[in-house]
This record gives sequence, structure tokens and C-alpha cells, in this order.
Amino acid sequence: MAKVCVVGGGATGAAVLWALSQDPNVCGDWQATLIHDQPDLGGHSLTVPVDHNGATIQVDVGVQLISRLLYPNVAAMLGSPAFESVRLTDVDDLRVACAFPGPPAIEEPLNWGNFPEYQQGPSFGLYSQEMQADATTFQDFIEMSVAVGWGELTVGDFFRKLPVPLNDPDRFREYFVAPYLSIMNGYGSADMDQVTFGDLAPLFDRIPWAKSPLGAFTHPGTGWSRFTNGSSTWVRAMAAVAGQTLTSTVITDSTVTAVWTDTHTEGNPVHVRWTTNGETYEDVFDKVVLTTDMWTSGQLLDNPENHTLWKSVYQPRIAKSEWALLPGECYIHTDESILAPFLRERQEILQFTAAYARTTTWPYYDISKTFTTFLLDNLLADPRAEGLYLTMYGDTSTHIRKPASGTVKFRKHWTHGMWAASFLGGPKRILHEAQGRGWFSGPDQPDTNVYFAGNNTTTDSEEGALDSAMGIVNYAFRSPYPIRPVEPTAVAMFLLFYLDVMFPMTGHARREAIIRSLTPH
Repeated sequence: MAKVCVVGGGATGAAVLWALSQDPNVCGDWQATLIHDQPDLGGHSLTVPVDHNGATIQVDVGVQLISRLLYPNVAAMLGSPAFESVRLTDVDDLRVACAFPGPPAIEEPLNWGNFPEYQQGPSFGLYSQEMQADATTFQDFIEMSVAVGWGELTVGDFFRKLPVPLNDPDRFREYFVAPYLSIMNGYGSADMDQVTFGDLAPLFDRIPWAKSPLGAFTHPGTGWSRFTNGSSTWVRAMAAVAGQTLTSTVITDSTVTAVWTDTHTEGNPVHVRWTTNGETYEDVFDKVVLTTDMWTSGQLLDNPENHTLWKSVYQPRIAKSEWALLPGECYIHTDESILAPFLRERQEILQFTAAYARTTTWPYYDISKTFTTFLLDNLLADPRAEGLYLTMYGDTSTHIRKPASGTVKFRKHWTHGMWAASFLGGPKRILHEAQGRGWFSGPDQPDTNVYFAGNNTTTDSEEGALDSAMGIVNYAFRSPYPIRPVEPTAVAMFLLFYLDVMFPMTGHARREAIIRSLTPH
């Protein structure tokens, strides 16, 4: 029986096991080993139990919300009887608040929210009639932008060109748009010259047949859900369902330190080295699927045993310098002082805080020192979680306000990619050149038996994680799309990520790939 090693036990790693288990041919021919560096499966879909107010609160630290609209394959999977234990709770009142320090020596609160209570009164002077009008104009432009061919317009170019008039474009850009982009694509960064209106449309469009819009400046977002008992329940369920038919072993609390292909042995087997409790282990596999972020994948492949392949195949395509990933850090804590001084009413679900990032020049705050806090009692609709917060940061290498050490319940640092579709280019479009050979690879494809999946290879989302796993299993193991193709949106999302991003195809090759990917053996 052939052997495959899956490195990383987040959503993608567990989804690889699940996708393998859905093909009876694979189940009969392959046995899988998954190695994960945490005590429990989860990765970025990690749920941490926190004792608070006499209760155990399940806190998601990487994924707080998902959307059935944007995550159709996840929704289709969770609709199957095998996943009836994984429940979702609707969040149809996504209230967002933003707080800013304002000009030096001026104590007037500069705050606003996307719900009525935070749009009036002395604490919410930012939400003026002019800003409300600009928000409405901007939202209307997003809705029509793709239809009229403005989908590729970046947010930065919009404010430079102003195709529609705004009352105070500078103020609206820095105090309304920038916070949303920071929450969307990486805390502490707006990336206005990368985010396009095509990226914003799925969030801000009003869709008649679905709960929408997901986001808005003028009212709470709707159409979101959260994993009722935490996102790790989904990851564990995928591994459990896989184990019912696939011969698989899950090794936790273990860190993979090196991966290399033995090109001098017939079949080019792949060696994996890892440590568990200070002991070093090594095994040889027929295939290896790396689901770690690309920076980590590069570290694993850059080793003396892999020197030749690293220089010729991997370094030009997966070196750290090629991937514009973002650092991230999260804290579960009870420090109320993290909330902005004039936003202590705690009616929002999430709060963008620039109040502690003051500068002396316009816009009077440094976005790299901002952060976002989820008020967990409001997010979870659980009064027992009152006073418990989840604060998300981007780059914390510079001075930035953090929760007091005595209030911290949990802390996690990680690396992540971008959510928006405009980030599907760059190194992702040539990553297929570093993938091992699959059923449609060309003669120049490296015969390494090493494959890359994960949301870095698609988008930083649960949907991207699942679709990349299904794509790599189709490519490397010749397994068809494992979700019944009855939902056009789900199939379209899978094919988009698989054939337009992970393995860009056009013409006859694309048509053949679609047929073979969707056709059972």
C-alpha cells in the first residue's frame, strides 16, 4: 500500500484526508499520515476553551465568521449527513465600530459605527450627514462597478480619480474605508492599491436571493454564520469522517523539520523528518502534501538533502521573498482598557481601534499600530462571555498597545495570506511549476512527489482551504471532485481556485480538466 504524508492539521490538512477518503480507489491503495504541531487539530481554525465567569467559553482565534454565500463548498459539505454534528449559528447583525484619536490637542471623540446607536450623539461625530452621504455613494458605486467594467479599479485609484463625487473624500477614505480594508485583508494594513472593487463587490452587493449585504458602512452586515461550538469542530469532523474509510494516522504535538525528495532512488520517494517530545523521527513516503503557509513550506524544503531541488525548483517560486504574507498575532484577554476610551458601551461585535495609534500628521493615526477586538459576549450571544475579548493584530514588532499580561488567557502568533480575489495573482500563478507531477502535468514538471495546498495557494479563508485540498487530491491522486456537483456556485468556486489559480488553464486543456475533475471513476 502506498503512503502519503500530510503536513499540517488545519482545515486544509484535514480536508485532504477527507477528500482522499471519498474515493474508494484511493482508500484501497493509500494509507495517510498527518503530522500537526499543536495538541489538537485546528491550525488557523483553532478553537480555544477559556474558563470565564464560571463557564467554559469556546473561542475561535483564527476564524470567527464564515459566509454560506462566499463559502459554497463548505456549506455543501456541512449540509451532508456525515457532518450533522457540526452546527452553524447565524450572525445577521454584524455591528462594526471604529475609533480614532483625532488631531493633536483636540479631545473630540472621532468614532462611528454601522448601526444606529453609534451614528448619533457627541461620541459619534464622525458619522455626519456628509459622511453618511459619502458612504451611500460609495456603496452604490461598489454595486454597479463590476457590471460597468470597473471591477479591476483599485480603491486607491478610485480616490485618486473620484469617478463619483464625494463630500470629503480624504476623511471618508481614512476613517471609513481604511478600517474595513484592514479588517478584510490583514490587521494593520489597508492595501488600497491592491484591493479592487471586484474584491469589495461580494461583500457589499445586495443579492436578492441571499442574505446580504455582508458588509456596509450604513447598517449592520448580514448573511454571516459562526461555528456554534467552534471552527475546530469542523476540522476534527473531517478527520473523523476520513478515518471511517481511509487508513490514516494523526500525529499531534509534533513539528516537521525537513522534507526532501530522494531523486537517486526509483520512484523518487520523499523523506519527512519531525520531532515529538524532543525525539527525532524520520519516515519515507510516496507523496507528501504540504498544507503549511508558504514561508514555513520553504523552510521545510530548504535543507542540505534537498539542495539541488531547492535551487532549481523551489527557491524561485516559494522562497520567503516571493510571498507577501502577513504576520499576525491574537490575544484572548479580559483587559477592557484595550477598547477605545469613548467606545466602552460595548454594543458592537467588533471594534477597529486606532485610538492608541496617534500621530501628529494627517490622518493622525498609524494604521500599522491599529488592531481589531471582538467582544465575545456579543459575537457568541452569550452573556457569560461578558468582559472576554479577542484582539487581533498585524505586525507587532513595533510599539503597539497590547493587553496587560495578567489579563491574557491565550496568545498565538501566525502567518496568513490575503482574503481578496485580487491577491490570486503573483506567486500563486506560478506555484504549479513547483508542484510534483499530476495527471495533467507537462514533461518539464518536477518529479518530486511534493505538493502544496492550503489557503495561501487560493484565498485566506475556509473555502480556500477546502477547495485547495480537493484540487490537490484531484491532481495528485486522480480523485474526482468529492462533493456532489448539484450546486453550481460550489462547483464554480472549486474550478476557479483549481484551474484558474492553482493550475492556470485555458482552452482545450481547461475543458478536459473540468470534465475529468467532475467525473467519477
